[in-house]
Amino acid sequence: MNIVEVTTTQTVVEVTETSATVDVVAGQDTVLVNPPDMAFMCAFDTTEQAAASPTQTYKIKHNSTDGNYAIVNIDGTFTFQRRGTYLINFSTQHQNTTTNYVDVNVFVKKNGQVVPATNSKTTVEAKHRQIPGHMIMAVSFLMFFDVNETFELWWQSANPGCTLHTVAAVVSPEIPVSPSILTTIVQVA
Repeated sequence: MNIVEVTTTQTVVEVTETSATVDVVAGQDTVLVNPPDMAFMCAFDTTEQAAASPTQTYKIKHNSTDGNYAIVNIDGTFTFQRRGTYLINFSTQHQNTTTNYVDVNVFVKKNGQVVPATNSKTTVEAKHRQIPGHMIMAVSFLMFFDVNETFELWWQSANPGCTLHTVAAVVSPEIPVSPSILTTIVQVA
């Protein structure tokens, strides 16, 4: 017998078939009765995220989750419900609407504190005639987390004309939306 507590509604589900995998919908979260051995998360954002000031840093928001177990995403703050080592991959999509090249920094905060040596810096090319400059940054981290520790991505742009940009879906030919940020987190140990 497996018992799973659905924390969003405090509902308890009992299953007598021990080999069954059952999805229980509680709001928008899915709970697995026979959960995987390792925690995982896939999250992304479908909005335009701007950095209003070059002298400030901004949390990268994630407004959608596509599959998760034992990691909670609240608008880009990921809380770990299992102790372990995690492989974290992210890609950011930048758009520069200015006529100058723009430097962009993306880094990690753990439990609200900047993690040393996690910054990735790139330069997004300038607009060409009427076409904005685009760039995708992809980075991986291997990090350890205890239960209830948090992970966030933060960014800074040297010019507010350079944004984290979502590209809308195209109907014909069919091309899906391209999120401004895509993050996958997988427990590896």
